[in-house]
Amino acid sequence: MIGIAIELHVGHGLCVWVAYAERTGRPLNPNGLLAILGMVFLYLHWEVMRKTAWPGTTKPGEKLYSDEVGSMASAVIAFAMIAGASGLYLWLTRGWLFLLPLGMAVINLTLFFKNRRPRALSGRLAARSYFAFLFVMLMCAFTLGVG
Repeated sequence: MIGIAIELHVGHGLCVWVAYAERTGRPLNPNGLLAILGMVFLYLHWEVMRKTAWPGTTKPGEKLYSDEVGSMASAVIAFAMIAGASGLYLWLTRGWLFLLPLGMAVINLTLFFKNRRPRALSGRLAARSYFAFLFVMLMCAFTLGVG
């Protein structure tokens, strides 16, 4: 399932990249590949974090990344993914807006370590960062004059 989701993110990114070049009459900008990589990082953040939980807070038989590498490592890996996505987009856009989803991810990571609540919380935390990132992408499209 993870492969299909990554393919969708990459495929969507490639379509936008090529469509933008065709619409503007410009050649393909290699930075488009970095933007697509950022989207893969964003998805991996959500995927890993939503399947991260503290021991004893999961249903029997659930397969989680935290079972393989531990809760702390899994949460840090998820954070590294959103930090990588935010860093790439900060560099690509030269705008400060991508600090917002990064800040949300810091808050989410702090809440994850502080509260140690059941697994459902980690999925909600990941969704907040994911949608904050997508919201900032839309805001950049409107405020930075992309396109």
